[in-house]
Amino acid sequence: MSQPENDLQAALLAGDHIHAISEELRNQLAKLTAVMGDVGDKTAHYGRALSAASGQLGVNTEPGQIKTLVEGLVAATRLMEQHNRNLEQQLKQSNDEVGMLKARVEMVRREAMTDALTGLSNRKAFDVTLMSSVIEAERTGDPVTLLIGDVDHFKTFNDSYGHQVGDHVLRLVAKCLTDSIKGRDTAARYGGEEFAVILPGTSVANARIVADQIRRIVASKKIIKRSTNESFGTVTISIGAAAWRKGDNPNSLIERADACLYAAKRSGRNRVVTELDIDATKGADAEGRRSA
Repeated sequence: MSQPENDLQAALLAGDHIHAISEELRNQLAKLTAVMGDVGDKTAHYGRALSAASGQLGVNTEPGQIKTLVEGLVAATRLMEQHNRNLEQQLKQSNDEVGMLKARVEMVRREAMTDALTGLSNRKAFDVTLMSSVIEAERTGDPVTLLIGDVDHFKTFNDSYGHQVGDHVLRLVAKCLTDSIKGRDTAARYGGEEFAVILPGTSVANARIVADQIRRIVASKKIIKRSTNESFGTVTISIGAAAWRKGDNPNSLIERADACLYAAKRSGRNRVVTELDIDATKGADAEGRRSA
């Protein structure tokens, strides 16, 4: 199943889950409304009993009458106490059930933002996180660098060994990414065999170190079919890196990281190219033209 199909299926499942949770929450609210209405009736009844007893008390009230009134008030009070205990139990049960619904909503939210195959953030989560990172960089001036990587010759590998092996490769690359990042860093499946890593608080020079670590780890992994122990060799990844600049929006940052990625592909694959490399190449070309 392709990533768009996976994302669509995840969205449909999330929609079904949210609908079911909404129905359960609606039922809980209906129960609570009924309980509170019943409590209101019983409280009003208790209030009327107190008012009636107060009206019957007077200077000339006989001891026997007082005894009867007291017994009635004691019975009404005990009944009200029982109602209150029942209410407390019902409210606790409702609170527990609402807590479970809240946990399910959080689980659905996470699933809706997670790539089903790799367990990384999906494209929707990537878009949200990158936008947030760009806004934060604009506000604070702190650096943020974007890595975009693409598994080299993945289509050929996938066509040669099958989609199951191809899926194994994607999961392996995803694990290499998660093993190489920390803290607020976000690794995402960007699309197909493309991956992205958002590195808040990281300069492009330091991001190169992270990217090269990812590249080396991926290249060191042997692709082995566990059921037969058959080896399919290794894969490599090319990575482009671009840092946020004043006035950048997510699209402009992605475009520059993409340009670096394709420069890495053109340069022979299995390498990291950053904006600094491209700027240095442009500078050298310009210097060469001036010297000619």
